[in-house]
Amino acid sequence: MVRTIIPGLLLASWLIGLSQAQSQEHAYSVATNESTFTIFVGKSGALSGLGHEHIVAVKSFSGEAHIPSNALNRALFSLEIEAGSLFVTDEGITDKERMEIERTMKSKVLEVSHFPKISFQSVSITDIKPTTNGETALLNGHLTLHGVTNQVRVPAAITVTPEQLHVSGDVTIKQTDFGIKPYSTAGGAVKVRNELKISFSVIAKPSRPAH
Repeated sequence: MVRTIIPGLLLASWLIGLSQAQSQEHAYSVATNESTFTIFVGKSGALSGLGHEHIVAVKSFSGEAHIPSNALNRALFSLEIEAGSLFVTDEGITDKERMEIERTMKSKVLEVSHFPKISFQSVSITDIKPTTNGETALLNGHLTLHGVTNQVRVPAAITVTPEQLHVSGDVTIKQTDFGIKPYSTAGGAVKVRNELKISFSVIAKPSRPAH
Protein backbone atom coordinates (compact mmCIF):
# COMPACT_ATOMS: atom_id res chain seq x y z
CA MET A 1 0.00 0.00 0.00
CA VAL A 2 2.81 2.44 0.94
CA ARG A 3 4.56 1.82 -2.38
CA THR A 4 1.35 2.81 -4.17
CA ILE A 5 0.61 5.93 -2.11
CA ILE A 6 4.08 7.54 -2.23
CA PRO A 7 4.37 7.70 -6.05
CA GLY A 8 0.81 9.09 -6.15
CA LEU A 9 1.68 11.81 -3.65
CA LEU A 10 4.83 12.70 -5.55
CA LEU A 11 2.90 12.95 -8.80
CA ALA A 12 0.21 15.14 -7.19
CA SER A 13 2.87 17.41 -5.68
CA TRP A 14 4.62 17.78 -9.03
CA LEU A 15 1.35 18.59 -10.80
CA ILE A 16 0.47 21.23 -8.19
CA GLY A 17 3.90 22.82 -8.53
CA LEU A 18 3.62 22.83 -12.32
CA SER A 19 0.17 24.41 -12.17
CA GLN A 20 1.38 27.14 -9.84
CA ALA A 21 4.37 27.89 -12.06
CA GLN A 22 2.17 28.11 -15.13
CA SER A 23 -0.32 30.41 -13.38
CA GLN A 24 2.32 32.86 -12.13
CA GLU A 25 1.54 36.32 -13.37
CA HIS A 26 3.56 39.53 -13.28
CA ALA A 27 1.57 42.75 -12.91
CA TYR A 28 2.95 46.15 -13.90
CA SER A 29 1.64 49.71 -13.56
CA VAL A 30 2.61 52.49 -15.96
CA ALA A 31 5.18 54.96 -14.62
CA THR A 32 3.80 58.20 -16.07
CA ASN A 33 6.88 60.27 -15.24
CA GLU A 34 9.10 57.88 -17.22
CA SER A 35 6.77 57.36 -20.19
CA THR A 36 5.99 59.49 -23.25
CA PHE A 37 3.29 59.78 -25.88
CA THR A 38 3.84 62.03 -28.88
CA ILE A 39 1.33 62.73 -31.67
CA PHE A 40 2.53 64.17 -34.97
CA VAL A 41 -0.16 66.29 -36.66
CA GLY A 42 0.64 67.00 -40.31
CA LYS A 43 -0.93 69.50 -42.71
CA SER A 44 -2.37 69.41 -46.22
CA GLY A 45 -4.39 71.55 -48.60
CA ALA A 46 -3.63 73.98 -51.42
CA LEU A 47 -2.17 76.52 -48.98
CA SER A 48 -0.58 74.05 -46.60
CA GLY A 49 2.64 76.06 -46.70
CA LEU A 50 0.87 78.71 -44.64
CA GLY A 51 -0.17 76.30 -41.89
CA HIS A 52 1.72 74.65 -39.08
CA GLU A 53 2.54 71.06 -38.35
CA HIS A 54 2.09 70.27 -34.69
CA ILE A 55 3.65 68.03 -32.09
CA VAL A 56 1.25 67.07 -29.32
CA ALA A 57 2.18 65.34 -26.07
CA VAL A 58 0.16 63.81 -23.23
CA LYS A 59 0.42 64.74 -19.55
CA SER A 60 -2.03 62.46 -17.78
CA PHE A 61 -2.40 58.74 -18.43
CA SER A 62 -2.38 55.43 -16.61
CA GLY A 63 -2.21 51.77 -17.49
CA GLU A 64 -1.52 48.21 -16.46
CA ALA A 65 0.00 45.06 -17.88
CA HIS A 66 -0.49 41.47 -16.77
CA ILE A 67 2.01 38.98 -18.15
CA PRO A 68 1.90 35.25 -17.30
CA SER A 69 5.39 33.78 -16.77
CA ASN A 70 7.06 32.92 -20.08
CA ALA A 71 3.84 33.62 -22.00
CA LEU A 72 3.94 37.03 -23.68
CA ASN A 73 1.30 35.81 -26.14
CA ARG A 74 -1.20 35.69 -23.24
CA ALA A 75 -0.31 39.11 -21.84
CA LEU A 76 -2.93 41.83 -21.39
CA PHE A 77 -2.24 45.54 -21.76
CA SER A 78 -4.58 48.42 -20.92
CA LEU A 79 -4.10 52.19 -21.13
CA GLU A 80 -6.25 55.22 -20.39
CA ILE A 81 -5.45 58.81 -21.40
CA GLU A 82 -7.09 62.00 -20.17
CA ALA A 83 -8.00 63.72 -23.45
CA GLY A 84 -7.93 67.11 -21.76
CA SER A 85 -4.27 66.65 -20.84
CA LEU A 86 -3.01 66.83 -24.43
CA PHE A 87 -0.76 69.84 -24.98
CA VAL A 88 1.16 71.38 -27.88
CA THR A 89 4.96 71.28 -27.75
CA ASP A 90 5.64 73.21 -30.99
CA GLU A 91 8.65 75.50 -30.98
CA GLY A 92 8.59 78.93 -32.62
CA ILE A 93 5.01 79.85 -31.72
CA THR A 94 3.71 82.36 -29.19
CA ASP A 95 1.91 81.44 -25.99
CA LYS A 96 -1.25 82.93 -27.48
CA GLU A 97 -0.96 80.72 -30.56
CA ARG A 98 -0.29 77.67 -28.41
CA MET A 99 -3.36 78.35 -26.27
CA GLU A 100 -5.55 78.83 -29.36
CA ILE A 101 -4.32 75.59 -30.97
CA GLU A 102 -4.97 73.65 -27.76
CA ARG A 103 -8.41 75.24 -27.34
CA THR A 104 -9.38 74.26 -30.90
CA MET A 105 -7.97 70.73 -30.50
CA LYS A 106 -9.85 70.07 -27.28
CA SER A 107 -13.16 71.78 -28.01
CA LYS A 108 -13.67 71.36 -31.78
CA VAL A 109 -11.67 68.22 -32.63
CA LEU A 110 -11.58 65.92 -29.61
CA GLU A 111 -14.65 67.40 -27.89
CA VAL A 112 -13.19 66.49 -24.53
CA SER A 113 -16.25 67.70 -22.61
CA HIS A 114 -18.20 64.83 -24.20
CA PHE A 115 -15.35 62.32 -24.66
CA PRO A 116 -12.89 62.84 -21.79
CA LYS A 117 -11.10 59.48 -22.10
CA ILE A 118 -8.97 57.80 -24.75
CA SER A 119 -8.32 54.13 -24.05
CA PHE A 120 -6.64 51.03 -25.42
CA GLN A 121 -7.31 47.43 -24.37
CA SER A 122 -5.33 44.59 -25.89
CA VAL A 123 -7.09 41.36 -26.87
CA SER A 124 -4.15 39.38 -28.24
CA ILE A 125 -0.39 39.52 -28.82
CA THR A 126 0.81 38.07 -32.13
CA ASP A 127 3.83 37.93 -34.44
CA ILE A 128 6.21 37.67 -31.48
CA LYS A 129 9.84 37.62 -32.59
CA PRO A 130 12.96 37.60 -30.39
CA THR A 131 15.42 40.50 -30.52
CA THR A 132 18.69 41.28 -28.76
CA ASN A 133 16.90 42.99 -25.85
CA GLY A 134 13.46 41.41 -25.87
CA GLU A 135 10.77 40.82 -28.49
CA THR A 136 8.87 42.62 -31.20
CA ALA A 137 5.16 41.91 -31.50
CA LEU A 138 1.78 43.15 -32.66
CA LEU A 139 -0.54 44.40 -29.94
CA ASN A 140 -4.02 43.72 -31.26
CA GLY A 141 -6.78 45.49 -29.42
CA HIS A 142 -9.54 48.05 -29.16
CA LEU A 143 -8.80 51.79 -29.31
CA THR A 144 -11.55 54.10 -28.10
CA LEU A 145 -11.25 57.71 -29.25
CA HIS A 146 -13.93 60.40 -29.56
CA GLY A 147 -16.51 57.88 -28.39
CA VAL A 148 -15.74 55.43 -31.20
CA THR A 149 -14.06 52.05 -30.69
CA ASN A 150 -12.04 50.43 -33.49
CA GLN A 151 -9.73 47.46 -33.72
CA VAL A 152 -6.08 48.43 -34.17
CA ARG A 153 -2.80 46.58 -34.63
CA VAL A 154 0.12 48.27 -32.92
CA PRO A 155 3.69 47.19 -33.79
CA ALA A 156 5.79 47.36 -30.64
CA ALA A 157 9.16 46.49 -29.13
CA ILE A 158 8.73 44.84 -25.74
CA THR A 159 11.31 44.24 -23.04
CA VAL A 160 10.25 42.44 -19.86
CA THR A 161 12.38 42.12 -16.73
CA PRO A 162 11.45 41.59 -13.08
CA GLU A 163 12.23 45.28 -12.50
CA GLN A 164 10.25 46.83 -15.34
CA LEU A 165 8.34 46.51 -18.60
CA HIS A 166 9.22 48.70 -21.58
CA VAL A 167 6.88 48.93 -24.59
CA SER A 168 7.65 51.31 -27.46
CA GLY A 169 6.63 51.85 -31.05
CA ASP A 170 4.71 53.89 -33.61
CA VAL A 171 1.23 53.56 -35.05
CA THR A 172 -0.75 55.64 -37.56
CA ILE A 173 -4.50 56.14 -37.27
CA LYS A 174 -7.05 58.08 -39.32
CA GLN A 175 -9.19 60.68 -37.60
CA THR A 176 -12.19 59.90 -39.79
CA ASP A 177 -12.17 56.30 -38.55
CA PHE A 178 -13.13 57.71 -35.15
CA GLY A 179 -15.80 60.15 -36.31
CA ILE A 180 -13.45 63.14 -36.28
CA LYS A 181 -13.50 65.64 -39.13
CA PRO A 182 -9.93 66.89 -39.66
CA TYR A 183 -9.74 70.55 -38.75
CA SER A 184 -9.49 73.02 -41.62
CA THR A 185 -9.48 76.77 -42.17
CA ALA A 186 -9.43 79.22 -45.09
CA GLY A 187 -12.26 77.33 -46.73
CA GLY A 188 -10.31 74.07 -46.61
CA ALA A 189 -7.20 75.50 -48.25
CA VAL A 190 -5.29 74.81 -45.04
CA LYS A 191 -6.18 71.67 -43.12
CA VAL A 192 -4.87 69.01 -40.82
CA ARG A 193 -3.98 65.68 -42.40
CA ASN A 194 -6.38 62.85 -41.71
CA GLU A 195 -3.53 60.55 -40.59
CA LEU A 196 -2.03 60.98 -37.15
CA LYS A 197 1.25 59.33 -36.23
CA ILE A 198 1.52 58.30 -32.59
CA SER A 199 4.89 57.45 -31.05
CA PHE A 200 5.11 55.98 -27.57
CA SER A 201 7.63 54.79 -25.04
CA VAL A 202 5.92 53.31 -22.00
CA ILE A 203 7.74 52.23 -18.84
CA ALA A 204 5.83 50.18 -16.28
CA LYS A 205 6.95 48.97 -12.86
CA PRO A 206 5.85 45.93 -10.84
CA SER A 207 2.61 46.75 -9.07
CA ARG A 208 2.57 43.65 -6.87
CA PRO A 209 4.66 40.52 -6.37
CA ALA A 210 4.15 37.62 -8.75
CA HIS A 211 1.75 35.00 -7.41
